[in-house]
Amino acid sequence: MNKISLHWPAFIKTLLFFLIFTVLWTIFCKSVSESTSNGLVFITSLGFLVLFPVSIYMGMGRGKLKALATTLVATIFIFVAGSFIIGPLVSLISGATILYAATNSCFVAVSMTLVFDKCYGIKFRYFTMGLAFISLLLAYYMINWYNEAPDRLFDIHPRFAMFNIFQGLMLIPLLLGITTGTAGKNTGSKQEHVER
Repeated sequence: MNKISLHWPAFIKTLLFFLIFTVLWTIFCKSVSESTSNGLVFITSLGFLVLFPVSIYMGMGRGKLKALATTLVATIFIFVAGSFIIGPLVSLISGATILYAATNSCFVAVSMTLVFDKCYGIKFRYFTMGLAFISLLLAYYMINWYNEAPDRLFDIHPRFAMFNIFQGLMLIPLLLGITTGTAGKNTGSKQEHVER
């Protein structure tokens, strides 16, 4: 019977890349004024979306650029679809925030798992989807709590906090799925994940 294992070096390295990129980009976003430029709002938002797949790509060993390009385009598309397609459609049915949170969490969890499975390989897809769904529901709760908090951590803008929380909690289940393998089959090695 094969033993389930976790590729800790890739897991930790990806987390470090994500944390470093996120902190640096958040600091940059706080340092610029967005009040007079819609283009700057777009750029800062796009930056958060880009650093997510880039962090995973760097953490997994910088393999084929096709994996990076695919996950980059997919991440942006999924965000746009969730915000500007699913959001308005759900609002036509009900104005309840919980309905949108559940619907979009399900959409993002399934879509991101399938995309990253195609590019890097995910050992337990359905488990990863379920864990991602729960994580994203938690993210919506945390974002709502942050928006209503009288004192915001480091005075971070709610939109920046949204990206940090949402992507941070999305990263953990995806990364667990990517770096989990079976001992003895070299599953979980950086090369196999990238080329799968």
